[in-house]
Amino acid sequence: MDATALEHPQDGRWRPFRCSTRPVRDELWLELAGELDLESANALGALVGEHLDAGFPRLVLDLRAVTFMDSTGLHVLLEAQREARARGVELSLSPGPPNVQRVFDVTGTADLFAAPARR
Repeated sequence: MDATALEHPQDGRWRPFRCSTRPVRDELWLELAGELDLESANALGALVGEHLDAGFPRLVLDLRAVTFMDSTGLHVLLEAQREARARGVELSLSPGPPNVQRVFDVTGTADLFAAPARR
């Protein structure tokens, strides 16, 4: 398991955005935690790009520990979905908390991502 932490300010304090990986059978899970926003989206996009080439047929982005997501975070997830399809990799999302899922609901993008086969 590897972990990457990116730190950015929130409410005058620094809070880490973390991404760790966990292989589960033929899936690679990227377990995200913290805020997915302008400060962390580009780094997440780069990490997803690296892992799309790791040889797993399925990549799961686990949003359960994401505390906040803005439109930049949504954009990087949509781009990751596009890249995964182009490479023949199935990308799915494990839903986040209600405030994160609201971004998908408001933008009508929830149906663009499949749920993982198993948790």
